[in-house]
Amino acid sequence: MDAANTDKLIVRAIAALPYRRPSAGFAAWVMAQVAVPHSAPWTEYLLKAAGLAVAAWSAALTLVGAKLAYSNLPEIAAFFIQPGSVAQAVKLLTARAALLALKLAAAASFASDLAAAAAGWPAYYEVAAALVVCTAAMVALFKRPAYGRI
Repeated sequence: MDAANTDKLIVRAIAALPYRRPSAGFAAWVMAQVAVPHSAPWTEYLLKAAGLAVAAWSAALTLVGAKLAYSNLPEIAAFFIQPGSVAQAVKLLTARAALLALKLAAAASFASDLAAAAAGWPAYYEVAAALVVCTAAMVALFKRPAYGRI
């Protein structure tokens, strides 16, 4: 066999192979998928890990709060046993709730301003900020001398 006949036989063999042709819009779909910008695969793992860290800090804050309530249970019970203490506690809580509502409104305004300033930044900055806030809350809880019995 010579090279010309071999090439013809190869072309005929390839043409005789049974295969399915792609649908009419397949090439356009492939080009559309190629044109879409994709993030690096490691960023999703990083975001998941950071989200788990934020969830762990939130769980730690919840457990610390429960531990504080449990360790101060005799003082809490003694406070509620006194006559008129429940009404006094309700008044105090409503006053603090009113102040907290004002503080939360100011914090929400600050957060919206911060979100508008960081509109084009990656999502892991937001997760890092949540970690910083949770860490600051934990530091604030452990710095108070009244909570030294944890």
